[in-house]
Amino acid sequence: MVRVNPEHNATGQKYSPTYHVTAVFDSFDDLGPLLDSLSTAGFAERDIEIFAGAEGAERLDFRGKHQGVIKRIINDLTMMLSDETKLQEQMDDVLREGGVVVSAHTHGEEEKKKSAMRLLKVNGGKQICYCGSMAVERPEG
Repeated sequence: MVRVNPEHNATGQKYSPTYHVTAVFDSFDDLGPLLDSLSTAGFAERDIEIFAGAEGAERLDFRGKHQGVIKRIINDLTMMLSDETKLQEQMDDVLREGGVVVSAHTHGEEEKKKSAMRLLKVNGGKQICYCGSMAVERPEG
């Protein structure tokens, strides 16, 4: 089963979308066709995560309030040097306003990245992006 609001902060690690294609949706109800399409394209259920509403924002813990002081300082320094900070702020805002974020793990495979970007777009995803190891990419068009 696809994981909804999985807990990441239990390990003290901040969620990182590296090698993930993410998109924002207005409602959880919009996801049925997308999940079917991702499955057909070869994405395993364990590679798809859905974060919904305020609970999803708390699970992602982009604000770092569930992390210890030392871990939060290390994470903040890491994020200052990355392209993920603005993306994480946008996702946090969307979730707190009742939206949904879908994340598909590509394991760094180029074909999976292209497939996920296309499927998220044709299924109504917004703010679609791929976080590589060195940069954030947006789909063309």
